[in-house]
Amino acid sequence: MKLAGTVAALLCAPSFGREILVEVGEDISGLLSAAQDGDVFTLQQGRHFAKKTIEINAKNVRIEGNSSEISGGFVIPPSVWKQGSKAGLWQADVSSSTLSDVSPRQLYINGVRCQRASAGSGPVSLLGDKSTQRDFGYSISSDKADQYNIGSWGNDTEFIYRYPQWSESRCTVDHINKQGSDIEVHMTQPCFSIMSNKPCNQGSKTPYDIENTGLVNSLTEGQFYLDRDVSYKPRTLYFFSSSIDPRKAEAISPKLDVVLLVANTTNVTWSGVTFEHGAYNVPNSDTGFVEQQSGALVLKPDPSSCNSSEWYPMPSNIVVEHSSVVLFDRVTVRHMGAGGIQTKKGCQHVTIQNSNFYDISGTAVQVGAYNTFAESNPNDQELYTVIHNNTITNVAAEFRGTCGVQGGYTAGTQITHNDMFNLPYSGVSLGWGWARVQHSYAANNTISYNNVTQFKRQMGDGGALYVLGPQPNSQMKGNYVSSSTHIQKDGGGYYPDEGSAYWHISDCVYTAPGQQLEWLHVWTKSIHDIVVDNCFTDTLKNETAGTNCSYSNITLVPDGQSWPPAAVAIMKNAGTLPPSQ
Repeated sequence: MKLAGTVAALLCAPSFGREILVEVGEDISGLLSAAQDGDVFTLQQGRHFAKKTIEINAKNVRIEGNSSEISGGFVIPPSVWKQGSKAGLWQADVSSSTLSDVSPRQLYINGVRCQRASAGSGPVSLLGDKSTQRDFGYSISSDKADQYNIGSWGNDTEFIYRYPQWSESRCTVDHINKQGSDIEVHMTQPCFSIMSNKPCNQGSKTPYDIENTGLVNSLTEGQFYLDRDVSYKPRTLYFFSSSIDPRKAEAISPKLDVVLLVANTTNVTWSGVTFEHGAYNVPNSDTGFVEQQSGALVLKPDPSSCNSSEWYPMPSNIVVEHSSVVLFDRVTVRHMGAGGIQTKKGCQHVTIQNSNFYDISGTAVQVGAYNTFAESNPNDQELYTVIHNNTITNVAAEFRGTCGVQGGYTAGTQITHNDMFNLPYSGVSLGWGWARVQHSYAANNTISYNNVTQFKRQMGDGGALYVLGPQPNSQMKGNYVSSSTHIQKDGGGYYPDEGSAYWHISDCVYTAPGQQLEWLHVWTKSIHDIVVDNCFTDTLKNETAGTNCSYSNITLVPDGQSWPPAAVAIMKNAGTLPPSQ
């Protein structure tokens, strides 16, 4: 049966499976959210703008994308742009109600992510001096502040904290005032307090970078800035380009924090769809973005405790919640302001395959949570997630402490035959709890036949393949880890961190000529019962300080020598396969 693509038609139709064509320009949010059990939707090729979150609660639903796009953003009309105060500077009046959702974090022009301006090394060095740091933020003498126009910074100015070296957090300025002969920079709370008192004694007030100061005349090629008033209502959007006239280009701002929610259902399939332009504005709120590691966020100050703290996954723009048998096949996830796809609150048999992930602010895929180690009800556990045959590149584009794929407590997860490259931090991070949680439901996980290259390009102390905490009967097999570019210090290619246990790492290859990274990093005695065998490496740099661990048949292949046939076979088999496989 073919039905007209109207919400009224869907609500009045019979309850057995229907075939529905969704045309470009129709209310895709309303149409798909009104799905009934057994419906099959075909999307007309082209871009569909979702006005609100698409919510799928019906069972046995299939959505055929037909190479279409679903956007959680909106087009900024070309007519609102005009030339600014200097050549290449453009500005758009976005104060009207129709443009009130313009994002301060992302702007895409002709499909390219624009960057936010950096304040440079001068003010970073100045505010990195501990003598300037206060509980409320920073206090600087007026003469020094005037060197960098700090008194004129906007309330969306954002401080980036890269501490420790594997974590990157963000807090914004609340307000700036003059106190006697000093300029006081008051940071948003509780973000700044949480950042200063992060669990495990990992707090800091020393910025790594400062973005979005609001000094529009300092914008350089491809940068933008959204000016908002004291109540955060958008006023003017600025963009600088010597070659692009935004009046003749497509400018898109993300709007929806959640583009798609699949919740409390079973047997839902998405195929041939591109998801794009999800928003994530929480870092601009009082809570900010305070990360412990791998996208695990801290929501309250707790400076000394590593045991009682709770961590929460960074959100994603596509959410699968308390559902089973959900398939994403041949989808593309791109231009996202948060993470890509997330499973949460107990999902079983979610499969993500034959898909592409790129230009995502956070992780491509987040599996499960970091506070569910004691969960005993299988219906509320993350079980049997499959991440297979995907290409993941240029993710963690904004939140650089996140990984290609990351997960908390999970069981039966399979991460296989994926290509991951151009990553600021780790390729895969799976597990939680360090050595503090000895018993959880995490077990039977597989990270195998993946090709991870050009990883850890900005952040330190991570790995191409990183795991944490005990995960009985789990394996890494047939993985190929390499890098021809600079790798940040500390960690290793294969990195079972504190408390990792019961992993079998086998039939692996590691090559990174000229780099100082260890191929294997088993660095402390809390790591135990790890078996490593039948691996090939061009460096013997490693640590083997674990307890009851074994290492056998490790072959060194010095730089310039030919790899043995067994190693070549591993390299060829790792990474993506033709979709039919």
